[in-house]
Amino acid sequence: MKNRISKLALFSAFASCSNAPVHGQAPLLDSLSHVISTAALDTVAARAASEVAQLYMGSGEQDSAFTYIRKAEKVIAGRGPNDPAGRRLQLRLAKLRGILHTNASQYDSALIAFQLMQKLAESLGRTNEASAALTYQGYQLREMGDLANALTVTREAVDALTSAPEGPDMANACNGMGLIHTELGNTDSAVHWLSRAAALYGAQGNQHHWFNAQSNIAECLNTAGRWEESDSVVMLQAPIAASMEDPVAYLHFAGGNARALLRRNKVQQAIHVLDSAVALATVVEQKNAEHYLLLLRSLARANQSAWNPAMKDMMASLDAHTADMDYDKIRSTEAIRQSAEREKETAIAQAQLGKERVRKWAAVIIGTLALILALVWFRSWRAQQRAAAILARKNEEILLAQAQLVESQKKREAELVRTRIARDIHDEIGASITKIALLSSVAATKSGVQEETRKTLSRIGEHTTHISRSLSDIVWAVDPQRDSHQGMLDHVRDLAQRLLGDNGIRFDLDLHAEHPTAEMPPALKRDLHLVLYECFNNILKYAHAHSVIVKLHLVTGSFLLRVDDDGVGFDPGTVPDRGNGLKNMPARMKAHGGALTITSAPGRGTVLIAHGPIP
Repeated sequence: MKNRISKLALFSAFASCSNAPVHGQAPLLDSLSHVISTAALDTVAARAASEVAQLYMGSGEQDSAFTYIRKAEKVIAGRGPNDPAGRRLQLRLAKLRGILHTNASQYDSALIAFQLMQKLAESLGRTNEASAALTYQGYQLREMGDLANALTVTREAVDALTSAPEGPDMANACNGMGLIHTELGNTDSAVHWLSRAAALYGAQGNQHHWFNAQSNIAECLNTAGRWEESDSVVMLQAPIAASMEDPVAYLHFAGGNARALLRRNKVQQAIHVLDSAVALATVVEQKNAEHYLLLLRSLARANQSAWNPAMKDMMASLDAHTADMDYDKIRSTEAIRQSAEREKETAIAQAQLGKERVRKWAAVIIGTLALILALVWFRSWRAQQRAAAILARKNEEILLAQAQLVESQKKREAELVRTRIARDIHDEIGASITKIALLSSVAATKSGVQEETRKTLSRIGEHTTHISRSLSDIVWAVDPQRDSHQGMLDHVRDLAQRLLGDNGIRFDLDLHAEHPTAEMPPALKRDLHLVLYECFNNILKYAHAHSVIVKLHLVTGSFLLRVDDDGVGFDPGTVPDRGNGLKNMPARMKAHGGALTITSAPGRGTVLIAHGPIP
């Protein structure tokens, strides 16, 4: 059951609003109507019209109440804005108009009326009434779903009333704070403010409002799952529940009391309470309350295993809910909500219009100055940014040039060292080996030299010749002047001639460099040489080949080496490994991100293919 007291009950703090039917006050109405028709257009006639409007409002005749409010406002409008008596009547009429709009669920119109009430009360120095107007604005904003602003204006009301003696206005403000916190789900804050409101209502002897505040506390605690606390609050209401003349308030209590009894397993007592409450809800046509109470009774009867009555109550509960939320009501509620949302924005905009006009020129001037300052600052900032960017770019260029210079210098120094090593090896060691070869050859040809000695000297000559050729390969590898694609091809041609041609093997060369002057990395150059050297040696030692085709293509970013021979071939899976050559060659290519494969079969020759990237 929705935890909200009726609109008329919320505004019952207006002690002057009579709830008696108009027909019971016919003499008073006749007298007031006579005053309105015979008096001059002054505050007497306006006051009489406001009293009639209040009587009609108390009896629920909204249209008649609005008619007399308009009559009173017409009288006051002719007296001018500076008449204190007229402004006091305007304050009263704004309050009545706000209550009427609230009862009709016209919350946006009610908000405007209570804002006018606040303005008039402040101009007359009536703090309590200005604070009450804030409380009523908080109620309207809460109904419109604007809980944040509702909380703000209601707190303003509480703060304004703090210094004044505590009375009905403070009680209403505290109650409003509690209801807003309830909808926000802030249980502790809601209970605090509702308890404070209940205490104030109790101290003022306002039993009806005290009862409603306690109902709100019980519902809030029940929603939060604090059932024992909720039940204890309901028990506080029990002594006066039967004497309550407000059926809606009693139905709230009955629902809470039934819940408490069911939780204490007093099922039969709960059913008895619910029977009378359901009957009352049916009489006063409170379908929402009837729906909730029937649902509780269905649960109670199910607890007693009375399944048929429980099912009937469940179906009746659904019927009551359907009747309460019929299509026309939903459509009307939605239309009111949408209208309220639109008019709420209009009301807030109108409320801010006056302030905006006062601030307009100051804002324009300040904005212009701020724009000028911003432009000046922006231009200065842009100039600083550009200068900083140029400086950073120049600094990066200098650092890059320095790094390149250092790298170039290191490279040049390394090349000089390699050149010096190559020259020293060629000049010193090469010359010495050549002398050894010549001396051994001369010694072998002299007369009187024994045959065994001649053979030994001949072998020394052969070995020195082999060492000389190996030394040439080493000089080529370390010489930076040979670090080019063309240098690599020239070396392959020389190596093929020395190892193949000089040993009587016919060979064909397919050598190609896309960029002959491009640099060949020394490490890759050395490993390609060693792979070819090992391949040619294997051909000489094992293949017994008559013809060899050597292909080496150096293109942008990659190389391809292929060696085909027509030798005896071998089975790679059965022939035992001859040294580390077959293992080393693939490893050398893999070290450069490449690969090497050897394909062979007995009697079909051998094919070696190596390929990979050139950095």
